Amino acid sequence: AGKDVGVVTVIPVRINANLKAATVQELTEGRKQRHLETFKYQIFETDRELQWLEEQAEERLLEDPWRQRKLDAWVQTGGDVSNLIEGMVSDGTIAFSVQGLRRKLLREVEAVRERHKRMSAEDYHTVPEYRTLVEEMMRVCTTALSAMRFYIANRRESIEFFMRKSSRELHSLFQSFLWRGMERLSEEERVSRTKELCELMGLSLGKASCAQANSEGVTPLMLAAQEEAGERTLRLLKEAGVQIDARDLDSRTALYIASQLGHVDVVRNLVRLNADVNVKALK
Repeated sequence: AGKDVGVVTVIPVRINANLKAATVQELTEGRKQRHLETFKYQIFETDRELQWLEEQAEERLLEDPWRQRKLDAWVQTGGDVSNLIEGMVSDGTIAFSVQGLRRKLLREVEAVRERHKRMSAEDYHTVPEYRTLVEEMMRVCTTALSAMRFYIANRRESIEFFMRKSSRELHSLFQSFLWRGMERLSEEERVSRTKELCELMGLSLGKASCAQANSEGVTPLMLAAQEEAGERTLRLLKEAGVQIDARDLDSRTALYIASQLGHVDVVRNLVRLNADVNVKALK
């Protein structure tokens, strides 16, 4: 106080009332573009993994007695000609190929990306909407890979069957296929198969196996209990090695979480799986 502070210069500033709205729009558009670029990379990675599976699929194809089909019969029974790549048809006969199956599966993934591309930036605005799109991206890539794995593992259905079905339907059938005969497997084989099922069902947390917890101590079993998963899923996770009475950072177990949320059927199923009914949260 009392000191000379010098000359004060007043600078006029014009405030743009639309600045905030423009910034939000730019951020939303940027989110869409980043998603589409990520999706493009995921397609590349999915194709790379499909190519890696091709050798095994080619061996499977040699055992397939129905790898050829008359084009007229294919069309008359509802076959989609657009799924037939160049070189598959000769003299009115289709020679189904692993490359053709790979191209069909990739086309389904690309179709989802194109749909996301046609959506407006506003559809990417809120976190729940954006999360739904990301989950769909990951799911369609996973289903494409599981469809090819299903063809390799399944010796009963022909490649024509796989060319007719969507990857989503094949993904579901593959899960049922892996469930069958689980009781007849050795312990080592059962653990391996349950881990594969966990991956297919999206029950693994990040890069961790389905038996591991995340940084907050949350296991896939806890998430399953929270989402009211059925007995089969709960049993699968236990078979995969998840500790049924593991605690998160708040010392809650899967049974405690299910009880807290009022999921009576989940509580009943966890008790059947020998969860400790006397355990309590410490906080």
